[in-house]
Amino acid sequence: MNFFALRNLSSSEVTPCTPWEFPAENLAKVPPDCFADKKARDKWATTPTTEHQMYSCIQGVNPNLRVNSKENPPFSMASFAPDVDCKLSRAELDGALARMGDRKPNFLETTLSGNYRLVYVFEVPINFLSDPDYATFLLENIHELIPYRQCPGVDEGAVTAASRYYTNGCRWEKIHDKPFPADLLIGWEMTISKKYNWGGVKDAVRMPLEVVGPLLKEKYPRFAAEWTDDFKEDSMGPTFWESESLSPKSAIVRATGIHSFAKHAEHHKFMSWADFFGAQFVAEFQLKQMGKAVEGVYYDGKQFIRKQAAGQWIFGGSDDLSRHLRVERGLSDRRPKGKSASQVDEAITYIQNKALIESAGSFSFYSKGIMDYNGKTFLNIHNRDVLAPAPGPQKWGDKFPFIAKFYDGWLTSGEALESYVSHLAYAYRGAFDRCPQPGQVTFFVGPPGCGKTLNTRQIVGKLFNGFAECQDWIMGRDQFNSELFEVYIWAIDDNMMGLDPKSHRIFTEMLKRACANQSFRSNEKFRKAGLIDWAGRIYGSCNDDAESLRGIPEIGMSNLDKLNLYRCQSVRNDGFAFPERAELTRVLTRELPYFGRFLLEYEIPARRLGADKRYGPVHYHDPSIVTEANQSSQAAGIGEQVDEWMRQYFVEKHPDKDCWSGTAYQLYKSMAIDCHMVEAMGRTTAETLSKMLPVLAQKGFDIKINGNEHRRLFTICRASRYPKGPVAKAVAQTTNSQFEKQQP
Repeated sequence: MNFFALRNLSSSEVTPCTPWEFPAENLAKVPPDCFADKKARDKWATTPTTEHQMYSCIQGVNPNLRVNSKENPPFSMASFAPDVDCKLSRAELDGALARMGDRKPNFLETTLSGNYRLVYVFEVPINFLSDPDYATFLLENIHELIPYRQCPGVDEGAVTAASRYYTNGCRWEKIHDKPFPADLLIGWEMTISKKYNWGGVKDAVRMPLEVVGPLLKEKYPRFAAEWTDDFKEDSMGPTFWESESLSPKSAIVRATGIHSFAKHAEHHKFMSWADFFGAQFVAEFQLKQMGKAVEGVYYDGKQFIRKQAAGQWIFGGSDDLSRHLRVERGLSDRRPKGKSASQVDEAITYIQNKALIESAGSFSFYSKGIMDYNGKTFLNIHNRDVLAPAPGPQKWGDKFPFIAKFYDGWLTSGEALESYVSHLAYAYRGAFDRCPQPGQVTFFVGPPGCGKTLNTRQIVGKLFNGFAECQDWIMGRDQFNSELFEVYIWAIDDNMMGLDPKSHRIFTEMLKRACANQSFRSNEKFRKAGLIDWAGRIYGSCNDDAESLRGIPEIGMSNLDKLNLYRCQSVRNDGFAFPERAELTRVLTRELPYFGRFLLEYEIPARRLGADKRYGPVHYHDPSIVTEANQSSQAAGIGEQVDEWMRQYFVEKHPDKDCWSGTAYQLYKSMAIDCHMVEAMGRTTAETLSKMLPVLAQKGFDIKINGNEHRRLFTICRASRYPKGPVAKAVAQTTNSQFEKQQP
């Protein structure tokens, strides 16, 4: 059956027909005005009492009823009749037929309007699988098979409308009687069907073929015996579910099922996995698939965050996530019939509602993944681990002789080395356990080439799997700081010397904050900024000249417990020497795992543990560094000025007074009225005095601070520096000095 006819366009029952055999005398029964007036023709065609032939090339699932996408969807098409919707001369029509070559229509029909219709008859029908969408897809692409577009003016809307019925024009001309070849039809359908989204067929579900293959072998012995190709998408094999089908290459694999082109599979052309294994099995698979699809994907209110197979976290929008869910997690973005959302839509909505986090950031060496922080849910994307320690117990220097030799003579005392190893072990153990604890900022002072950079970058940096230079962020020159929190070690090199007083105060305060307060705002371009915890270590290195010593933080009572100061040996007499760079790299690569094991098992001596364990082992300050740093600091210069003012005030001007009291501005005026002090004060201002007087109070000056929110008063007492007592008289000057006596 190639054609199906209605009596009129109001009827619903169809009967098989051969349109070119419809008696020509029926043309005389058509009202005359129908030939020129489309409205009159449409009215006549839809009148229930009209008796004519309105035919279609398409059979519905119920072959006795007219095709309707909902009640009676298209099942197959055994012919094709594109309608020319414009006036063509015969010469123009013949030219179009000539351009079609050997793919000319079987018949030409002259319609009631006087136009032409091209009618092709197929050797085998095209199966639409009872799916209107698939039917539309094939009809939209049939021009690749049948060159009807060589004829101008074809009604493309009628071509793709599977429910369209044509009024028989009763005037037919045979071009040839050879049906359109089956091999061309089947070959084209097999090729074009690969481009179709098969997720829509019967609400078919995509399933991994490595899961499906073993199940088919178990259920269908013929599949196991006859399917010789690899079972993968687009592979071909027999229609094993139809016993009468013998063709070895009549079925093709899709992600959602198997599509057959065998004649014996006419009513089971497409078998979804639900057809093979049952709807319940597929439903359970979908639940598991959805669970896996949303697993490990989070939403911070701005972007979706997921982890790549290589372990890197990816931040992206909904388009990126949709592509990932389709390609890598097997979800469909096709909306099933009767539903308002696709699997991809459902997964994204679930993630937005159920996997919402405050923000994602790198909490260096904290537990990976989801974590609670300040009562909110955060995602820790830090994926580094410390250098894996070697197995077995280690004694100092047994399997890391170079590292042990380097450290044995590096610092100025055994006490300093014990302190440093204790601090390093405490930090390494916390990072290894992914439970980091805060610790002091550490500075190393020594001559160039003594190993300060080697320690920070090559030993400590590799133990903790990376370091970053932090001076730009600390000084406020870089607002995008997220890369700092990827690492546990921040390095400050010898380039912080020469800071002006204001910058040096900022530098000192930021280092104190980094040590005392582990909460930071992580900020990266194109991402949502958020709070993170960082409990790593800051390592600074400084040359031992007076100018370079200005690069270490201001030393005062408020930050002594947050600072370690180690001095490196200026000259080594133990025979130690650095190997050339390549050899040094090989040695450290070999020894560092054993040094890591030593640190992990190192028992910190009780003498290194104080009562306040806020920063782990107690701080260490090399006395010589403290002295030199104080002498090089801004506070030292201000202290000399204040000391000179005290001498003049308490010794020369007011020897009877015990204390002076006033504001910083009043002290500045008192100092500035002395012509001898004005030049020495240089850039000292009242504001500088206000900030430095509390520092001097911590450095031995008897200065007390009181007042209120409007006025801060400083009381400076003489007792500790210029106690009362007899004042030495000035020595009288004479003109007969020893120098004058020596003159000729």
